[in-house]
Amino acid sequence: LDGRVEREEVGLEGDLVDDADDLADPLRGLVDLGHRGAGGRGARGLRRVPRPGREDVRLPRRLGVVPDGRGHLAERSRRLLDRSGLLPVSNTQQRLWFLKRLDPANAAYNVACPVRFKGELDPARVQAVLRLLAQRHESLRARFVADDGVPHCRLEPAVAVSMPLIDLRKPGATRESIERELKGRVRALVEEPFDLSCAPLWRSELLRLADDEWMLCIVIDHIVFDGQSMGVLLEEFRHLYAILVGGQEATIPPLRRQFVDIIADEQSRQSGPHFEQRLDFWRKELAGLPSALRLPTDRPRPPVQTYHGDREMRVFPAGMSARV
Repeated sequence: LDGRVEREEVGLEGDLVDDADDLADPLRGLVDLGHRGAGGRGARGLRRVPRPGREDVRLPRRLGVVPDGRGHLAERSRRLLDRSGLLPVSNTQQRLWFLKRLDPANAAYNVACPVRFKGELDPARVQAVLRLLAQRHESLRARFVADDGVPHCRLEPAVAVSMPLIDLRKPGATRESIERELKGRVRALVEEPFDLSCAPLWRSELLRLADDEWMLCIVIDHIVFDGQSMGVLLEEFRHLYAILVGGQEATIPPLRRQFVDIIADEQSRQSGPHFEQRLDFWRKELAGLPSALRLPTDRPRPPVQTYHGDREMRVFPAGMSARV
């Protein structure tokens, strides 16, 4: 699932939204959004998106689909890369695969996408939307295998989409105790590592906090998901849910051009005299640089990276912020 694929499908310039902030201002209604992920900008608070069920529901053209007038989504034709056998992986995916081989129990690269809903919600339709997204995006059906020590991607034709429903409403439970249990469950979901050889490389759980409040937590391995993917996922989710709530059938054919096609294009350009000339330039530019950036911090670098961290929030006076 990659924003570059979506942008290329419709010839957009610039980046797709990579944060819920970009979706918040023009939209109003039911769903509050927030997310957190390793290497990202962290939770950005609660976001709002449109109320499902409104009549004028359309998937935006920038997502590369065109409604055919019957609630179906017609896909623009593209030439396909052969999906049989082993498929290429990007340079970033190679690095993430190598890190996972070094430490299979490491969950630092799990990306969490918690979506908080306020109002009525149909769990069956939520799970149906997740199935549609897995059908549409090959990355949500991908797994990674080694051939002679080299990572490759395999795509499954379908994957089981499990979404356990956890009801946190208990007799005598307070708001504080529910939020505390919610935090613990989300943390456990995020901290469970993925086996990159098994698809899907994502999991979900729907938690009910009150009669009219829910949280859907989706956790995805970073090897198939990034910041641009976050905006694509959230935007498609809310539109598809609205279509289903409106009583329409939403059938989505797979995208004709996906991440593996982009990788193949990039790899075809990573050869030849021009590429070698550019590579030689950067080898000379970066020669002699230290292998690690050793900053004079107040805490020494541990022998083994732990990925432990925290967030410190502080409000500065307006005058100080202006001077900075």
